[in-house]
Amino acid sequence: MCKDLFVVENDAELSKVLGLMKDKNVLEIPITSKKGKFIGLISHEAIVKRRNLPMNTKAEHLMISPPKIKPTDDLLHAAQMLVTSGLRSIPVTFKGSIVGIISRPDVAGQVLKNKEMASTPVEELMSKSPQFVSENDTLGKARELMRKLDMRSVPVVDGKGKISGVVGVREMLRFFKPITRPSKGTKTGEKEPVRIEVKSVMRTPPIFATPDTTLGEAIKKIQHNKISTLIITEDKKPKGIVTMADIVEYIASQSKSRGVFLHITGVEEDPEITELMESILKKGLIRINKYAETTMLALHVSHHHHEGEENFGVRLRLTTSLGMFYTSNDGWDLFPQLDESLRNLERLVRKEKGKAIKSRRRGA
Repeated sequence: MCKDLFVVENDAELSKVLGLMKDKNVLEIPITSKKGKFIGLISHEAIVKRRNLPMNTKAEHLMISPPKIKPTDDLLHAAQMLVTSGLRSIPVTFKGSIVGIISRPDVAGQVLKNKEMASTPVEELMSKSPQFVSENDTLGKARELMRKLDMRSVPVVDGKGKISGVVGVREMLRFFKPITRPSKGTKTGEKEPVRIEVKSVMRTPPIFATPDTTLGEAIKKIQHNKISTLIITEDKKPKGIVTMADIVEYIASQSKSRGVFLHITGVEEDPEITELMESILKKGLIRINKYAETTMLALHVSHHHHEGEENFGVRLRLTTSLGMFYTSNDGWDLFPQLDESLRNLERLVRKEKGKAIKSRRRGA
């Protein structure tokens, strides 16, 4: 937990909030009342979702109510709250006052104190077959890929398919800046810069690791280089990605309590849609649980328009007793896609279960 706090009061203007986020390199800031009591949180994501915001908008009109974390809560609870909320940091409160901030890096750093978790190969929790951009692609293409994947950075490869750099949010902020209106009547939006190739702004040299790198070593690399995404390579070609979010999800999945953690992102807060999606997910998990115990299911939904029609992308990551499994697909009908993706996961888990049985028989 970090005790070096910076907060804003409920009547702080948006211009002050954005300035503080930029100066402190943070995406979430606690909001307090005039009396210093914690009342909510303002996130960069919430600001971006709201269009046409005057710079004098008060923080209290944009704040959300984050999960509650107390100083006495354990690491697993903090990890689970970070996962289910989708936030990168959550205030820690005591008797209504904020006493600290717990973040993804704080939780991930605790892995170093657990020998079993720290010795886990990153191959077991990395997202496999990562998508990437080439050096000659535009920043616009890189940004769209990041939005689709819900990632803060993506790998960059050269003409031979080998990792040559990384491009992320920090690089984008220099060129894609929202235009807010200081007063009523001024146009807002976002201007795309003149065609800029990724290679001209990407971070080099890229920070990467191999599949057999331990989780402890990976976390140290992430901490030392102050990054949130670590590229996993074989023969200098990208084979996977490990993010702070992946590590926190892995920690949260270690809970011995009953039930599966569902983490859904990219979906508008529509109760009917969320309820239907959860119903489909739970039915899929019932089938999968015949082959392996599941502890975490993360779903990200992206959407874009193609030739006048809205298309959806579905990405699923499943944590089980047999390891982690991934699947994704695209199409125009969200719910059938989701069901098909779950059936793909079921096939993958069933296949892995068969391998495990054959391996035990050979060893008998």
